[in-house]
Amino acid sequence: MEKEQKEETMKLYQKEYYEKHKKRIKKANVTLSVEEYKEFEKLALKEGRSVPEQIKRMAIAYKKKNYIVPKAHEEELQELILLLRNVGNNINQIAHRLHLQAKQTGEPPTKKEGEQILQGIYNGLGFIETTVKKAFTHPKEEITNDTEKSSKKKT
Repeated sequence: MEKEQKEETMKLYQKEYYEKHKKRIKKANVTLSVEEYKEFEKLALKEGRSVPEQIKRMAIAYKKKNYIVPKAHEEELQELILLLRNVGNNINQIAHRLHLQAKQTGEPPTKKEGEQILQGIYNGLGFIETTVKKAFTHPKEEITNDTEKSSKKKT
């Protein structure tokens, strides 16, 4: 009797779960030629995904006008961004040491000069990071240097 009650409870739970699942997940069936399927299959195999998963990722990327970054490049992209951030940290350390040195010698660079130099460096690093990221993720999108635009407005 107890076993039958557990089975009945399980069936009821599964039915409720399936009903909720149907409301939040929709399936789409796609018909492909053999050649089309083989092309998707090659791509999926290369990326370690199933064919439906690969088609879904490609469709979403197309909709968002993004690249699908191959797994081999995902790590490289993250490494490049990390390296650029490390360069930024090094620049902070240089600025800190310059300020300490200036305090010791009594002849600091003017605040305006220091800020201009640092801002130029940070803008350049930000532009490089954005460029690298966009090159990996946004195909055929024009990359502009917003720093140049904003500096032209100030002068």
